[in-house]
Amino acid sequence: MSGTNVAEKEHNAVIEIQNLGMTYTRNNLEPVTAIEDIHLSASEGEFVSIVGPSGCGKTTLLRLVSGLLTPTKGAVNIHGQPVTGPSRNVGMVFQQPILLEWRSILDNILLPIEVRKENKKDYQEQAMQLLKLSGLDGFGNKSPFELSGGMKQRACICRALIENPAVLLMDEPFGALDAFTRDQMNLELLRIWRGESDAFKDVTHHAKKTIIFITHSIQEAVFLSDRVIVLSARPSKVIKEYKIPFARPRTEEVLKEQEFGELVFQITDDIKANCGQLLYS
Repeated sequence: MSGTNVAEKEHNAVIEIQNLGMTYTRNNLEPVTAIEDIHLSASEGEFVSIVGPSGCGKTTLLRLVSGLLTPTKGAVNIHGQPVTGPSRNVGMVFQQPILLEWRSILDNILLPIEVRKENKKDYQEQAMQLLKLSGLDGFGNKSPFELSGGMKQRACICRALIENPAVLLMDEPFGALDAFTRDQMNLELLRIWRGESDAFKDVTHHAKKTIIFITHSIQEAVFLSDRVIVLSARPSKVIKEYKIPFARPRTEEVLKEQEFGELVFQITDDIKANCGQLLYS
């Protein structure tokens, strides 16, 4: 499976990134350009993973898409509207499961509703449906310290979905988990993305989320994604795009296919060729 040199613009793009650049300037220190001239898009319901060498700006890119950072050049549009700050239409899952220890899991999930000063009762049923979908049914009244790492991250995914965003941004969400738990969470994420729950389908209006997923695991990226975007070393640009050929729904059996292994090695070689050594963050 060969990659293309630039990401093709989708006609039904939910996310459009055009000529995007970000340079950090601090006091009298030398400016650092994290990314420059990035162009890519993601269509409705598409699962796109981004990989690249350590320090290439993957997290910076995701924060620009989320509106947590403002680019120094270029633009990000979601549903044709420029991103100027955080939006309820965009959910974010960070590298570590950030939960407030003094709140129950249910109250952590409902936190965005409180921040927007909306009525929590209006979202209570939806929160319970999300807990059920993510395998946390019965844990809503538990405290974060009573949950495993994987369960905490599932709660964070529920919180990111509580306002039913069209876009879900995930920054290495399973990087801190052990290999077995990580594999289980990958399968769980695909199940959530597909909305495999009658109750959840009512919440999402039968629409799959558009997901941008940052990872340092190329195998994870290939297993989960419709496309994999490869970034160069800093300042990063898109150097290749791979359309993943494996049918959905996917199971762990796809990991045994020769084409899967060849694709993982090909993407690995792209990164090696670009940065001289294989480093991830």
